[in-house]
Amino acid sequence: MNQSSHFDCVLALQSEDLALKHQLELYVERIQNYCPVVQRNALQSLGNLAGEIPQEYVERMSEDEEIDDLMKLVEQVVAFHMKHNTEHEAVDLLM
Repeated sequence: MNQSSHFDCVLALQSEDLALKHQLELYVERIQNYCPVVQRNALQSLGNLAGEIPQEYVERMSEDEEIDDLMKLVEQVVAFHMKHNTEHEAVDLLM
């Protein structure tokens, strides 16, 4: 891989990571909403996001790419689950 394509890959990963972080922040905001429908939809979406993290992890590991930012996202999702009494979701993500 030449330096230019490596740089493009790094930029693409940073963009994807930033998008995931913004999604997580939006879900957390919506989960704290007073409306039960908004809360339920946000929890479901957070579950979907948590399902994408292991896939991204495997993909990055297979390509020897950095995972530090992904692990920070995992920490945030796990902390959220622990705070909201959904420990089983946290354990699933950590496995």
